[in-house]
Amino acid sequence: IPVSAANATKEDLAAKIAEAEALDPTNYSDTSWAALQSALATAKKTYEDADADPANVNLQYSALNDAIVALKVDTSAIDNIINRIKQVENDSNEIKKNGYPQGDYTEESWAALQTAIDDAKLAKASNDIETVKAGAVALQAAFDALVYNPVPEEITKKIADLLELADLLIPEEWPDAAWGMVDSKVKQAKAVANDKRLSANVTAANQLDTALRNLTEERELPTPP
Repeated sequence: IPVSAANATKEDLAAKIAEAEALDPTNYSDTSWAALQSALATAKKTYEDADADPANVNLQYSALNDAIVALKVDTSAIDNIINRIKQVENDSNEIKKNGYPQGDYTEESWAALQTAIDDAKLAKASNDIETVKAGAVALQAAFDALVYNPVPEEITKKIADLLELADLLIPEEWPDAAWGMVDSKVKQAKAVANDKRLSANVTAANQLDTALRNLTEERELPTPP
């Protein structure tokens, strides 16, 4: 319980300094922690001053206590997860506009994630360390629990056919720039074999298709057997 600023002694100031020094900086925002450090430095100078005016002791006690009370819990863990969710949401929304209204995730698992986001925002507003940490854990769990919609067979077949066509090409027979793009998109298309997101598969298929079509500006592509 804070001592009244009207009667704070040097012993009270020492106790408040110890309280501030015992706090963990990783739990708080950079801005509020910097403000605390500034108040702490001034309070220490006052405490170490043998001739410190009692009024100044009171003042520095109050200032340090206010800085402790004003500390803001670091919510970057929640913010980082929400930013990643926004990115996958953007990817999913993009393919919804391009003929795949189901998007990347099932409606049920996405609805559960939205509930977790609302809960995490309430946790952020609490400014309580343990509540914020628990909110981040719960949000990450809901993010990890998203259920993917299956990738349509037409997309997996398109990727397979395009990779088969690309395999027939001889790199040395094509301009470096054009072939470099094809090679990049071939690697991307092969990588999505382990990616369950519909958006990633659709993007890989379309970009490889475009890269291969660009080669036709040079000459006709071979036909797979």
